[in-house]
Amino acid sequence: ADIIRNEEQVYSEEERRAIREDVFRENIWVKPMLEEIGFRLMRKVKWGIRARVYVGAITSITDLLTDVYVTVIFHQDKTQQGYFQASLASLTVSMGLQLFMIWVQNKGIGWKKVL
Repeated sequence: ADIIRNEEQVYSEEERRAIREDVFRENIWVKPMLEEIGFRLMRKVKWGIRARVYVGAITSITDLLTDVYVTVIFHQDKTQQGYFQASLASLTVSMGLQLFMIWVQNKGIGWKKVL
């Protein structure tokens, strides 16, 4: 069975966005309902939990990399040594607190399993 498309049924991206906006404007309950469905799915399904963990981990690692990059840039500029020292101190304290929390949470299972 061939699928026959009517040219009038194919909408551009702008037309689809305008239709969506009209639906949300005329039926103010639709957007909150769809958001709530999305939030509940993300909380309950296994892939939702995994997605939250992955997004959190990627965000944290990206933040660390940008902090290290900025610290290196400050180190290379001799006029920014004060910012370099402040940035390095902040990174050191942050990493130290994180390592301490990992130790507190996992001190019963041993370092080999933690690493």
